[in-house]
Amino acid sequence: MLAIPSTSLVLALVLPFVSQEAPVRTALSAGDLFALELASDPQISPDGSRIVYVRRWADDHEDRWRGNLWCVSSSGEDHRPLTTGARSDGSPRWSPDGTKLAFVSTEGGSAQIWVRWMDSGQTARLTNLAEGPGNVAWSPDGRWIAFTSFVEESPEPFVAMPRAPEGAQWAAPAKVIRQVQYRADGEGFLREGHTQLFVVPVDGGTPRALTSGPFDVQGPLSWAPDGRALVFSSNRRADADLEPNDTEVWAVTFEDAKMRALTDRRGPDTSPVVSPDGKSVAYVGFDDRHQGYQVTHAFAVPFAGGAARELTAAIDRDIEGLTWNRDGRSLVVRYTTHGETMIGKLSLTGELTKLC
Repeated sequence: MLAIPSTSLVLALVLPFVSQEAPVRTALSAGDLFALELASDPQISPDGSRIVYVRRWADDHEDRWRGNLWCVSSSGEDHRPLTTGARSDGSPRWSPDGTKLAFVSTEGGSAQIWVRWMDSGQTARLTNLAEGPGNVAWSPDGRWIAFTSFVEESPEPFVAMPRAPEGAQWAAPAKVIRQVQYRADGEGFLREGHTQLFVVPVDGGTPRALTSGPFDVQGPLSWAPDGRALVFSSNRRADADLEPNDTEVWAVTFEDAKMRALTDRRGPDTSPVVSPDGKSVAYVGFDDRHQGYQVTHAFAVPFAGGAARELTAAIDRDIEGLTWNRDGRSLVVRYTTHGETMIGKLSLTGELTKLC
């Protein structure tokens, strides 16, 4: 009959062979979230020697995400911070000559555009906006920075109320809602207004609006190589609230803010980028059939005007993140297949080659 050793005997035999240095595995807890750090929005310098990115970290005192800018050489060496402190820095963008870096920071309180001179490390606050900027983009000559910003509107009251007597304690006025999308998760009731396009000189000055009216400008923003115009996406239909996906690619001239649509179809046309020679604009979108899901394709349209051409009609993958190669003969794109995100080279004839 086989004798079964006691528990104490088993432990006495096994414990001497258990490494005391073996790591103890514990489950991830909610508190571990504050120890996480994330890298995002990498930006390569024009000469390819350096990369600036946003290093996000969790502030356990304020219970919010913060971000600072870090820089590393393309070889992975000389890793150093450019900004520090309990603030939110983001959207780093190199100037065309690589001597300056524009970024958005809450240093001093509200989100504003700042510029850093990379040789000296000197920084200067460029804007004093009531609302935070987005979609920062340098002009080709490095003299201007384009950006978007929300402009709050104060419509006429629904009912003209009589003036309250001095010292009276009337009930709070009724909240009148005029827009279809009036609430958002994490924000509550949305303020009335629209996102417009602005430009500001790098050597200081007052931002100038290039768009206006009851329409939103969507980024990213892309300058024409000669600096005379910018392209962006916008839904400028009179019933835009009822057809939010029907955006077009628009061009606005820098000098006199004249606008013209480059696309015209039912469906979203977004993320436009001008080719290096200024002759074409690539963008993504699809013909909206009001389905739950539709594949996003890449297109190209002449900047001067004309018919758009679909580049990925034979590809059943969502295309995003368009960037022109310097020769203007192809695009670098991002797509997902079998759960993996890929970087590919897309020719103007529709051939997609995996890069990594």
